[in-house]
Amino acid sequence: MLNGKKSAGCAMFGYSAEEFLNADTSLLAFEEDQTKARVELRDEINTLGSDLIELRLRRKDGSEIWVEMTTEPFSADGESRVLGIKRDITERKQAEDDLEKSKTQFQDIVEYSQSNITVKDLEGRYILVNPAFEKDNNISSQELMGKTVYDFFPKEKADEFWQQELNVIKTGKPVSSETELIWEGKTRNVINKKFPLIDSEGKPYAVCILSLEITERVEAEEALRASKTQFQDIINNSLSHVLVKDLEGRYILVNPAFEKDNDISSQELMGKTVYDFFPKEKADEFWQQELNVLKTGTPVSSESSFVWRGKTRKFVDTKFPLFDSEGKPYAICIQGIEITERVEAEEALRESKTQFQDIVEYSQSRITVKDLEGRYILVNPAFEQDFNMSRQEMLGKTAHDFLPKEVADKFWLDELKVINTGIPQISESSMEWEGQTRIVTNTKFPLLDSEGKPYAICILGLDITERVEAEKKLQEYSENLEVLVEARTQELQDTRENLLRKENLALLGALAGSMSHDLRNPLAGISNAVYYLKTILTDTDEKVGDYLDIISNSVQRADEIIQKLRDLLSSNPVNKQKIKVSDLVSSALKISLIPENIKVNTKFPAKLPKVVVDSTQMQHVIDNLLSNAYQAMPNGGKINIGAQKKGNQVLISIQDDGSGISEEHKGKIFEPLFTTKETGMGLGLAVSKVIAEANGGNIYMESELGKGTTFTLSLPRESPAD
Repeated sequence: MLNGKKSAGCAMFGYSAEEFLNADTSLLAFEEDQTKARVELRDEINTLGSDLIELRLRRKDGSEIWVEMTTEPFSADGESRVLGIKRDITERKQAEDDLEKSKTQFQDIVEYSQSNITVKDLEGRYILVNPAFEKDNNISSQELMGKTVYDFFPKEKADEFWQQELNVIKTGKPVSSETELIWEGKTRNVINKKFPLIDSEGKPYAVCILSLEITERVEAEEALRASKTQFQDIINNSLSHVLVKDLEGRYILVNPAFEKDNDISSQELMGKTVYDFFPKEKADEFWQQELNVLKTGTPVSSESSFVWRGKTRKFVDTKFPLFDSEGKPYAICIQGIEITERVEAEEALRESKTQFQDIVEYSQSRITVKDLEGRYILVNPAFEQDFNMSRQEMLGKTAHDFLPKEVADKFWLDELKVINTGIPQISESSMEWEGQTRIVTNTKFPLLDSEGKPYAICILGLDITERVEAEKKLQEYSENLEVLVEARTQELQDTRENLLRKENLALLGALAGSMSHDLRNPLAGISNAVYYLKTILTDTDEKVGDYLDIISNSVQRADEIIQKLRDLLSSNPVNKQKIKVSDLVSSALKISLIPENIKVNTKFPAKLPKVVVDSTQMQHVIDNLLSNAYQAMPNGGKINIGAQKKGNQVLISIQDDGSGISEEHKGKIFEPLFTTKETGMGLGLAVSKVIAEANGGNIYMESELGKGTTFTLSLPRESPAD
């Protein structure tokens, strides 16, 4: 109950003092708010609080009023009472409501606007982007937030945009502009409206940009201008036939191309119809098509054939209606292209393609076609057969996928020259394929498109290896018959000497076996005597002991020589097995007594095949070659050991930088008992060569006096199938 009178309260609610006095405050509330009002007032009184309460109340005339009420408890006449102070906040609530509605409307406008809307802060950073902008520019708000135009455009264009926005911020005035920009590789025309967003103090805090893309409109306007200026030229200069007929089928326009190609003037055609020039059946066909176009408003393209002045001609026609400003058809336009020659050419081309395919398919020459990047796009069966490869393995690949780089590079340079000059090229080349040297003659020429530009290169290849070898042999026989006879004689002499060397080695082997027994017995006696003398002559002078050591060492050396001679000359059977070259060389290095002043370098390819030999015999051969190498360098030096694959052999090279071998001695180094050393019997190289040959290999020597010697040990490799 209200127990006091306030003129302001009476005026606020439109009641007189008498009406207002002792009135129930909750009666001022709207019916739907009365319960809430009573509860809030009761809670305030019970808590003796002084909080602000906002209530929606009703004036006497029924209109709405919002009040802000403060309650203060106090006592009067021994009773607890509440002092309520009300303030009219209707305008403020209305303003807040309007602001909330405005925010909602703004968000809806931004969210659902078809225009692109962005907002940037005073540093030019994006702080708001609407969905239309994201969709039209194929970019998300996450990609834009916090970034500037400098993150998306070249500096010159970004400077232009940012300067406009700075001017808007500085002047506070909106700016409209039309600009052209490139976005995602496409030129776009855009109208921008830029204006500042002002805070409560009247200061700009952001820039809003409303954008509308007008690319299509600009293009349409440009196209329209071009159309208006060029339409007449197109009609007059078109190579296609252009005809226009009215709704009755009468000719009302004919361009010069039609007149020329059909040998008829526009005067002869104007006002006439197809019935004046064609049999009724053909004229009915044409006119029915045109009626359907006028009726449906849909263009129709068709291919037709007819006889004109005794000659069969073929055309492709496109017929479409012409509309007036009200969208009604007022005429029909016909654009025609004669395809008589094209049809005939296509037929000839089909026949040519069939013939070409037959030639390519059944040709004994190798035929390939490559594109301008060098990739195979056609391979004929002869090529597949000669190179043992299918076209599926080759198509899309280049010569670099199959041939050594230097060979593929040469082929590609030749082909580039043909492409760039357009001049065919005939060349003969040699190449390694599957372990064989093949000689090929190639004719390379460009394939040209309809504009005369090369689109591919064709290669006609012929393997002339056998022919070249035959010609070479014939030439050798005809020009160098005497040399060939001498070479054959020398070959026979070499064979004889080789057999003689083997016989001598066999005799030496037998002699060594006999001598080793005869010599070892006295040597054993000498060794035992020395041992006995050393035992009993304990008090002798030092010089006698030294001589006894010399005798003992000499006996041991003699025994080692006898054993090595037996090992070299023994004809043990060959026990072949696969072994890595690196393992074979390592084993030989372990048993070889290489001096400390000799440095040995080894280098082998990663994918070197294994050799098939008697590893024990080959270790002795390599050890002997190493001995020859370091004995040629008494003052120290370097030995290089390498290996390479050649055909079905592996070549192991042992190179020293020693004194080399003179020309007079080169032919004798593999002869038994020949040596240039102060010590040694001259059996090592002779026996090594025999052992290498027994294992399916051989030994070769190259030397230059004063520069060093290279021995090459050729050994059989494992089969690729293994």
